[in-house]
Amino acid sequence: MRIGLIISGIILSIGAITFFGINYYENSNNCEFKSISTVPFIACTSKIKNSPYFIDHSGAWMLKKPLILLYPTSDTHVDISLSYIPWFSATFPEYYTPKKWWSVLAHPDGTLKDSRTNQDTYGLFWEWNWVDTSVFDLSKWFIVRGTDVRGFLYNKLTEIGLNTKEKSDFIMFWYPKLQGYPYVQITFAGKDYTDLAKLDINPKPDSLLRVFMIARPLTQYRDLPEQKLQKFERKWFSVVEWWGTIIE
Repeated sequence: MRIGLIISGIILSIGAITFFGINYYENSNNCEFKSISTVPFIACTSKIKNSPYFIDHSGAWMLKKPLILLYPTSDTHVDISLSYIPWFSATFPEYYTPKKWWSVLAHPDGTLKDSRTNQDTYGLFWEWNWVDTSVFDLSKWFIVRGTDVRGFLYNKLTEIGLNTKEKSDFIMFWYPKLQGYPYVQITFAGKDYTDLAKLDINPKPDSLLRVFMIARPLTQYRDLPEQKLQKFERKWFSVVEWWGTIIE
């Protein structure tokens, strides 16, 4: 009986310390903790928009439609894992844990078969809920009228090196979301992104292209330095990934 009371007292004390500690941190940093997935207190969301702790859960920082496409020269078993993924909001086929990978049979036409479920697909789909875009180099942009986004994306994605299906899928997903703004700043993240969110692909592809578009809506035109793009060359076993986010 006495041991049970002691244990209960310890549990209550830990709970009280945690509660007051969280409240102190919230008050001192103008933020509130959020429970995300099964891990409590993983994100501290600021109540002040300009705070470094601010996370816009309304969707402005959502990472949308990441899709990994595989083009081997012959039928090939491929394992893929990602780094720096705090949690997934959705995956298809299922991204397995605890080993955290996809395992697929990839065909030269781009179709895939999940090795675990035998489900067929043409890409590996995943999303996570937010990203801190402050880690990216956002010094150079393209400034585009919302009504011109469709043509802009077609031209720039052609310049980057996406094929017809990849361009079409990208535009069909992103154009409707951007066309209603007066202007949009658009940049395509480079090495800062690929270094942060690394892909581990086995066997290693001969060529890899990762297209991450960051878009920022504008109410009026701004004169900013324009980004220079590099052309992607497909060689033998190639992998292409595309996705994006809209930040406010």
